[in-house]
Amino acid sequence: MRPSERLGPGVGRPRAQTIGRNTLALGIGQAVTLGVNFAAWVHLSRALGPEGFGVLTLGLAILSYFLLAVTLGLDVVGVREIARAPAGDVGSLRTLVANVLGLRLALALVATALYVGIAFWVAGTAPAAVALAVLGLQLVARAVQLDWVYQGIERMWVLALRTAGAAGLLAGLAFALVRDGTDVVVAAVAVGAAPLVANGLLLGAYAGEFGPPRPRAGAWRALLVPALPLAASAFVSEVYYNLDKIMLEALRTTAEVGLYGAGYKVYALAVAPAAALFPAFFPTLARAGTQAERADAARRFASALLLIGLPVLAVAPFAAGPVLALLFGPEYAAGAPALQLLLANAGVVYVAMAYGVPLTAWDRERAYFVVVAAGAALNVALNLLLIGRFGTAGAASATLCTEASILVGMAVLHRRETRALYAGTWLRTVPPAVTAGVVAWAVCDVWPVGAWVPAVVAAWALAAALSGGLRSFRDALRAPRP
Repeated sequence: MRPSERLGPGVGRPRAQTIGRNTLALGIGQAVTLGVNFAAWVHLSRALGPEGFGVLTLGLAILSYFLLAVTLGLDVVGVREIARAPAGDVGSLRTLVANVLGLRLALALVATALYVGIAFWVAGTAPAAVALAVLGLQLVARAVQLDWVYQGIERMWVLALRTAGAAGLLAGLAFALVRDGTDVVVAAVAVGAAPLVANGLLLGAYAGEFGPPRPRAGAWRALLVPALPLAASAFVSEVYYNLDKIMLEALRTTAEVGLYGAGYKVYALAVAPAAALFPAFFPTLARAGTQAERADAARRFASALLLIGLPVLAVAPFAAGPVLALLFGPEYAAGAPALQLLLANAGVVYVAMAYGVPLTAWDRERAYFVVVAAGAALNVALNLLLIGRFGTAGAASATLCTEASILVGMAVLHRRETRALYAGTWLRTVPPAVTAGVVAWAVCDVWPVGAWVPAVVAAWALAAALSGGLRSFRDALRAPRP
């Protein structure tokens, strides 16, 4: 089979592929990844305790900024370039991949040196210092990660296999090697090595199919021009998603960082469906040219996101306590108020993504950055005001207020771009969310988790079917005709 026939719609344009197929592949992969990954993190939180788990949470919070320095917005730029490439342009794909990898590896070397120095500076004990430093393996892992390539050519099953493989390796190492709080360094090795191995294998598979990458430093400047605004947006986004953990360490205790980190694992589970929808829709959004095409593609994206995301917002006040107690045990009960706010924030994130993600697909990264930067500034002020007094609940409140302000900004920008905010989509997706919230309120305090969760899902599905939300979701997953 010729390379142009093997590539996806962005480069080779083979037989029609639907967003539904891509979403299904990513959904299955995400389901496996989430289940395995979540089990691993629950085991780590229980085995290490709040103090040891707080060390990992703090390290990953600091590391997130250095990971952004390695990623540098190049994922979005790469997907856009691949999705818009002429049919059969395999040579441009190879050149793009080689240049991105070379730039990222150079950035990873600098970022690793800086991160390790900071890790030894902030650590309170020698084991904590070593654990924090070992987490830096993720910087090299991120540099060689090629998910964006397979997203651009719309081979989403490759992403699913890569993420599931990394989760499986992490779980195997965690369950086999981590027994108690003295194993924090071993846990850090597992967390750092799992993505490195999985990404290395995917890089080998790419080299076997397309040839080994041969970077050329001279092309890096052309990549940096569109990437830097995206990198800046991602950086300030990390301010309100990870600065709170660092400030909890500075203003409160490492144990509270651990409590907050446990809640964040549940939050990550709540927003995980977006990780399946966003990559599947992004190439289609990027190819949309006219205002009408953009509005139609964004409406499809919003139909899928809102139907899944709004119920999270409605159920959040009632689900947090029972879920936290079931998964992490009584040691983490004090984190329930913060988790309520984080789950509410998850619902807001879905809505903000519905309006914000299309902007990055349409090269509006500078306007996107302005909104996110304003939100980050607000978040810093709220964290300073709330964390010292209210601890984890204050940190979560700051995050929720920040995300709500960003949602407003993204909606204004999106309306300017498409002249639409999709009122019909809201009318179809709000009733199922309200129904799910009412059922959760009625039964979650009297039924066990294993009973009330299916009840909430069943009530949501029935209301979605009656309101037309499920039909809109199905239509959204059907790729528009070329």
